[in-house]
Amino acid sequence: MESINKNIENAKNEMTKGENSFLIFEVGKNLYGTPLLSVREVLEEQPTKPVPYAPAYFLGIMNLRGRVVSVIDLRKKFNVTSDNDETSAFVMILDLEDTAIGVVIDKVVSVQNLSIDDVSFLPTIDTHIDPEYLIGAARFDDNLITLVELSKLIDKQEVDKYRNVATV
Repeated sequence: MESINKNIENAKNEMTKGENSFLIFEVGKNLYGTPLLSVREVLEEQPTKPVPYAPAYFLGIMNLRGRVVSVIDLRKKFNVTSDNDETSAFVMILDLEDTAIGVVIDKVVSVQNLSIDDVSFLPTIDTHIDPEYLIGAARFDDNLITLVELSKLIDKQEVDKYRNVATV
């Protein structure tokens, strides 16, 4: 619970500094938002090389302009089904400390500026996502957006382990 409260306080502090742009995206039938500053780019889904013994949500690694990038499928990580054809997905490239990570999403909806008053910073939202990764929830066009800190959702040590296995 302490880490959840710390995540919420960090999010509030960032939003009061004016860092309140969120990339809104869809996974399955659900809307999510993540801080725009953590997103480097969004690409059409790229071919990946599978990694042996990796979890089901870890699609593998891809070549992004000569750089090896680990790719995680958020549909599998969040355990949601998608109406979209598996080939019509996108890869959102995130900056995670000194590492780039790709996460597969169904589509990008928009970029929204949310004020601190727009966000309900609740540590207990009824969702299938571990509350440790949640920022809160916000309203957008009569829809509820689950705000997530994807950099905390992805275990950098685990990603590095599978990337090292794949590149040996």
